[in-house]
Amino acid sequence: MITKNFKQLSRMLLIGDGPQTETGNILVGMIKAIDVTGGAWYLTSYSAEGITDYTGYTNAWDAQGVTFGSGTTQPTENDYKLESPISSGISVTRDVYKTPTSSDKLSVEIHYSVTNTSGSDITISEIGLKKSLYAASVPNILATPILTNTPTLGRVFLIDRTLLDNPVTIHPGDTADLKYILSVDHPNKTKTVNGIKCVPFETGSDQEIGDMIDAAHSGIIDLETDAGWGIGDRRCIDVESFTDGVTTTDRQKVFIEITSFKDYNNCGCVMQFDFFEPLEKGFKMHTNGTDTAGYAECNMRLVTLPALAEALPSWLKSRLLTFSVLSRSVASGLIESVPNNKLALRSLSELNTSQNAIEGEGDVIDGYLDVNNSWRYRRIRRYANGSTQWYSGYDSGYDVPVSRTFIAVNNVRLYNGSDYVYVTSEPMIAPFGCL
Repeated sequence: MITKNFKQLSRMLLIGDGPQTETGNILVGMIKAIDVTGGAWYLTSYSAEGITDYTGYTNAWDAQGVTFGSGTTQPTENDYKLESPISSGISVTRDVYKTPTSSDKLSVEIHYSVTNTSGSDITISEIGLKKSLYAASVPNILATPILTNTPTLGRVFLIDRTLLDNPVTIHPGDTADLKYILSVDHPNKTKTVNGIKCVPFETGSDQEIGDMIDAAHSGIIDLETDAGWGIGDRRCIDVESFTDGVTTTDRQKVFIEITSFKDYNNCGCVMQFDFFEPLEKGFKMHTNGTDTAGYAECNMRLVTLPALAEALPSWLKSRLLTFSVLSRSVASGLIESVPNNKLALRSLSELNTSQNAIEGEGDVIDGYLDVNNSWRYRRIRRYANGSTQWYSGYDSGYDVPVSRTFIAVNNVRLYNGSDYVYVTSEPMIAPFGCL
């Protein structure tokens, strides 16, 4: 089955050499793909270049090429690695490579001869095709090519996983011939489910995205199974300038990210979204030093976040649901339900980190269940104790800068081989909402 990675690469091929300034929702460097280790990366303008022969055999699960395996789980487009790769005991040669065509398919057909060099039977039941691509570890919100195409950023992505209808068992010393045909539909096909046009979360128009969310509320479509949306999908939006009376945030582009398709505290939502770590300007937090009343009564909740909600694009703002969050009361020390939120901060409990977490402030959100990037924890969060300001710093256990100021040349962030070079930290907010 063609993976989502393959579809993302196809989209990157269409825009990879386009103009530096895009007018649509999709920008160079914001198309996400998942490498064979499970890490999230973003395809750059260089991902569309340097196409080389990647259909040769390899026994390495994490290297470019075709690998055979013994897995039996049905494939899905979200697969990013083989279930059970065969790393030894076979010798493989590629005999035939051709590209047959038809009226509605683009195909490649490859023949392999597989010899069992071990002393026992080997069964092949799955085939994986992997491609090494240049990718960036952060999305590029600026419409400029990402220049950090160093070898350290060459990642390997699974672009197809096929499960054989009839597994092939090869006896010791025997050779089996396998024919591998990889086909894709023409890209101009449109998927419609129950009369609703289904488009990617990243690239659909505001009207299309709004229609899909409305249809999900009506039970006409499912955003995951029908629309193909997934946790971690991001969309670039424009947020107007807003002020909370102390701090003014300029108009800017930011990402929102799908973090769950579960209902949140019985508000009736079909999905939850979080503002991802800002990569352009970010939302500055309220810096009133007297703002220490705890979450229920703080200006962060009563002033700053409502102002941000009003600055959102109309298609998003009009669909924000009102919900309650759980937070420890400063007065009683007990967990209380804080109502009437259109946007809210996450608690540490929801971010899947035990450091300074308050028991009872919510369950781990799906999008944070398996997080390798600690930057995702760097966000102002929900709890304040009544004596510590929101902007007091990491050691207080109540807030952490969500963004760092990067050193950049021509708007390109500098990468030193292991990390992005930065000069300072500034407190930013990255709240969530329910749709």
